[in-house]
Amino acid sequence: MNIAARTFAVLAGLVLTAAVVGCSVEPADAANAPAAPVLSLSFAAVEADAPYVSVVYPRASVDAAGTTADAAVAQRAADAINAYVTSITMEFGGSTAWMNDPSTNREGTRGELRLTATQRLSTPHLTLVTLEGYEYTGGAHGLPLLYTAAFDPASGARITWSDAITGTGFGVVSAEVRRQVAANTDVQATDEWLMSGSQEPANVGLWWPADDGLHLTYQPYSVGPYSIGTPEVTIPWSLIADHLVADLPIRP
Repeated sequence: MNIAARTFAVLAGLVLTAAVVGCSVEPADAANAPAAPVLSLSFAAVEADAPYVSVVYPRASVDAAGTTADAAVAQRAADAINAYVTSITMEFGGSTAWMNDPSTNREGTRGELRLTATQRLSTPHLTLVTLEGYEYTGGAHGLPLLYTAAFDPASGARITWSDAITGTGFGVVSAEVRRQVAANTDVQATDEWLMSGSQEPANVGLWWPADDGLHLTYQPYSVGPYSIGTPEVTIPWSLIADHLVADLPIRP
C-alpha cells in the first residue's frame, strides 16, 4: 500500500469536534475573554534497535503550557498524529521479517526507519505538523516518508491545502508546479508523468503556508522518477490570492 493510501486508511474517519471559543466585542469584557484557540504539541523521540533493525520515531503529546484550545481537541489531534506514526511502525515491522532472521538476510543488511516531527504553525486558525523520515526494508534504495497533519484549533477539523483552494485555483497551482519542477529537474513540463501527478492533491506529502507562499513537497515517484527525489515548489500568494476559500484561511 502506498503512503498516501496508507495515510488515508489510518486517519479517514477521525472527526475531531469541540465548542468554538467566543469573544465579546465589548471592551470591558475583552480582558476576560478566552485566548484565541491554539493547539500546541510536543514530540518525544522513541528509539529501538535489533540485530537487523534500527528505528527512531516520534510520539506526540499535548503541551499543556501552550495549549489554549479545548483539551479534548488537542488530545485527539495528538492521537491522530500518533495513529499515523503507529501505522508506519507496524507496517515496517510486519513487512520486514527478513531483517530479524539471519537465514534470510545473509549479508546482515540493516533495515532502517527514521521519522521526525516538526510543528510548523500554531495560530488561532491553523495548527500544522509535518512528519519527515526515511524507510528502508531492502532492495536498491529506501523510501522517503512525508506526511502533514493540519487542524483547525477551534473545531478540531482536519484541514488540507487542496480544500482551501478553489477548483480554478487548483489549475493555477498545477501549472506552476509543472513549471517549477521542469525548471529544476530534467523532467519536461509536458511529460505525462508530471502532467498527471501535478493534478493529484494526494501526491503532496508536505505542505505549509509561509510569508513567501504555499510550500508543497511531492512524494517520491509522484511527479517523476525516483531520481528527481521529492520536489519542493513554492506557490506565490500573488498567484492564488483570488482562489482561496474564505472560510479555510491557510494564508499566514
